[in-house]
Amino acid sequence: MAAPIPAPALPPRPASAAPSKPVTLGDLPEPLRQAVLRLVFSGGVYSPDPAQRFVMLGGLLVREGSDLGDGIRLERITPRSALLRVDGRLIERPY
Repeated sequence: MAAPIPAPALPPRPASAAPSKPVTLGDLPEPLRQAVLRLVFSGGVYSPDPAQRFVMLGGLLVREGSDLGDGIRLERITPRSALLRVDGRLIERPY
């Protein structure tokens, strides 16, 4: 009987994909807090398929991984909120 073939090694996850616990807006420096507060979410769609997820932000359809300006990135969309990467910190904003 042949030995099982080992699973291929997965590539390392990028630093931005590293899991971390969200911080509150109050934990951000004032300029970053104001930049996050300027983001106006008007809704979102969650799907088990990440390619189908999006949020409406300022009238635009935005998908996971999008750069939102001011050093803010849409990291992940959950059923009720958007997780934003801001200056290396994760912030959760309901939509």
